[in-house]
Amino acid sequence: MTHNITRIFFFLFLLIVSKSEILKGQDSSKVAIKNSIFVTADYVVGGLGNLGGSINYEISLFKSRAFLGAGFALYQREVKAISVELNYLCFKKKHHLEAGLAYRHIFNPQNTGELYSINLGYKYANLSKRSMNFKIGISPGIAQQKRIVRNVEKNEYYFLPRIYIGLGYSF
Repeated sequence: MTHNITRIFFFLFLLIVSKSEILKGQDSSKVAIKNSIFVTADYVVGGLGNLGGSINYEISLFKSRAFLGAGFALYQREVKAISVELNYLCFKKKHHLEAGLAYRHIFNPQNTGELYSINLGYKYANLSKRSMNFKIGISPGIAQQKRIVRNVEKNEYYFLPRIYIGLGYSF
């Protein structure tokens, strides 16, 4: 099941990138910013009600509007996560729609899990020079959690929405 979800997310990302480049006719050669580092505060909505923070690093793929990122997050209740994201910025200038896919491997004292999500948000970033950036958005996803019940490993799936806000620096 997780391999199918990964394939679907990768296909959706390629669709987002190809449609926005073709329909908008954007010139991605003007992107001078290659790297970005930022801190993010996020809140997992729902039963967990978990507040957390992360530090993330992004790199532009081939000086385009596509960014590959990785990060480390700490949440309440001793929960930790490692994330990998693939995001695309739509629109020129400084105001962007950020759309992408994210994968998080979650560790907590009782068990481990995975979260596959879609990122949708607003990002203020000047891609032509070094500057501060800001982002805010939502990241609905499907979580898989492995639990051991009576010596039997069980996989549980559930919907897990996340709200995030971040501040960073592009260079």
